[in-house]
Amino acid sequence: MTNLRNFAVTVATLIVATAMSITVGAQTGAKPTVTSQSATISLSIAVPIKHFPMGQKPWVYVTVTNLGNEEINYPWDRVYVEGPNGEPPTTLYQRQVTNRLRPGEPPIRIDDYGADRIASGQSFTAKYDLSAFYEFNQPGKYTVYVEVVDSLAAKAKTRTDNNYWVRSPVATFELEPSQTGAKPTVTSQSATMNVSIAVLKHIPMGQKPWVSLTVGNLGNEEINYPWDRVYVEGPNGEPPTTLRQRQVTDRLRPGESPLRMDDYGACHIAPGTSFTGDIDLSALYEFKEPGKYTVYVEVVDSLAAKAKAGSDNDYRLRSPVATFELEPSAR
Repeated sequence: MTNLRNFAVTVATLIVATAMSITVGAQTGAKPTVTSQSATISLSIAVPIKHFPMGQKPWVYVTVTNLGNEEINYPWDRVYVEGPNGEPPTTLYQRQVTNRLRPGEPPIRIDDYGADRIASGQSFTAKYDLSAFYEFNQPGKYTVYVEVVDSLAAKAKTRTDNNYWVRSPVATFELEPSQTGAKPTVTSQSATMNVSIAVLKHIPMGQKPWVSLTVGNLGNEEINYPWDRVYVEGPNGEPPTTLRQRQVTDRLRPGESPLRMDDYGACHIAPGTSFTGDIDLSALYEFKEPGKYTVYVEVVDSLAAKAKAGSDNDYRLRSPVATFELEPSAR
C-alpha cells in the first residue's frame, strides 16, 4: 500500500473489491464517475459524500482495475485538488509525492510505499483522506482527481514516461460552513424575547448533529438563558430518546430519576442583547437511521411568566422548524 494509506490508521482504509463491484458497496452507495482507462488498467473515482462540514475530513475512493494479463501492485498515485481559490495549501506529504519540496524538506522514501496486489481481471478500491494532502481552510466547492502509474505499460515501454500516468475523471464535493456559520431560519418572538434556530444541512452518520439556538432579550430586565426543550422528528417519527430527553420533557420511565434543578446553569442575557447556545442533539436522541430530520426548540419566556402575561402554555416560545439530513457515513 502507498504511504498515504500508512500515514495514520485513520488516514485510509483499503478494501478489496471485485471487478463486478468496483465501489465500496453498502458502506456509502456512492456511484463512481465515468471510468478512465488505458489498454492495461481502468480507473474510477467516487466521492462518497457530496457535502462535508468544515472540520470533517473529506474522502475520495479510487478503484483500479487490472485489464492486463499479469498481476500488478496497487500503483503509485498522486492526488490533485482545486478549491474556491485554486489549489489549497499542501501538506508535506503532498509536496513529497508531487516533487514540490520546499528547501530543507525531506524526500519520500521508497520503502514508504507498500504493495497491494491486484490480480489480472480484478480490482482494488482505496479510500483517500484528502486532509493528508491538503489543508482545507475555506468552505466552498472543490474538485479532485487522481493519477496512477500504468505499471504494465511502463514495463513494456509502450509509451513515453509522461504517458505512464493514467488520470481519473474529476469528482466534486463541497465543504460547508461549520455549525457556527449556519444561517438561522426566520425568528419566532414574543413581546419580550425572540428565538432563532440554525442547523448544518448535511451531516454524516456517526457525527453529532447540533442545533444553534439564539435567544434575544427584548425586555427591560436581564434574564437567564431560558429553560429549553428540543423535539426531533426523523424518517420513522421521533427517534429513540435518551434519559436526558425524557427528563426535560417529563416522560420518565419507571425507575428513572428526575432532573435536578442544579443540572441547569445560568447564562445571563442583558436587555437588547442575545446569546447563542449550541445543543448536541445526540445528548437527547439516538440517531440510528440516515434520512431527513426536523427539529424545533421551545424555551420559557421568563419575563412573560414573571409578569403573568399569559397562560402557562404561553410562557413557552417555540422556534421555527429547521431541517437537516443524516447521510450514510464515508467509513
